[in-house]
Amino acid sequence: MSEKKVILDDAFTDGSTKTDFFVDFKHLNDVQIQSISTFVAKVSNNEPLPGKNKPSWLDDNLQKLPHTDNYEDNNFWHYHCGPNFNTGKSFSMTFNLTTNLNGATSAEVIHYVKVTDDEIQIVGFSPKHQPFPSSDKLEDDNPLFD
Repeated sequence: MSEKKVILDDAFTDGSTKTDFFVDFKHLNDVQIQSISTFVAKVSNNEPLPGKNKPSWLDDNLQKLPHTDNYEDNNFWHYHCGPNFNTGKSFSMTFNLTTNLNGATSAEVIHYVKVTDDEIQIVGFSPKHQPFPSSDKLEDDNPLFD
């Protein structure tokens, strides 16, 4: 299996967002940066990840969520990256960034786009996961779609 390429989106690295639910790279603390670094290293080397991973347009029953067309059209996913993990009774690791609803959950989430099977782009970080923010409604404040 070949290595995956992981890139950081310019809007994420150069942005100024700093809210409870979205933080751009320059405002991350050391623990948050370490969470992203661990994710990048493990993804790049095709190593399993402990966190929950799923498409951002689907709920935990894999049903399409309302107002999430932009997530689906752009192949947005999110990964629960810790460090404050909670594991459930049926815990399983995430392999090759496939859907894993039984991974450990955390307040902290990395938002990324699957560009190709071999490349992802990190587009955001949430210190507190806000489940299912709309991607389509202009009145909703979602910095992933500014």
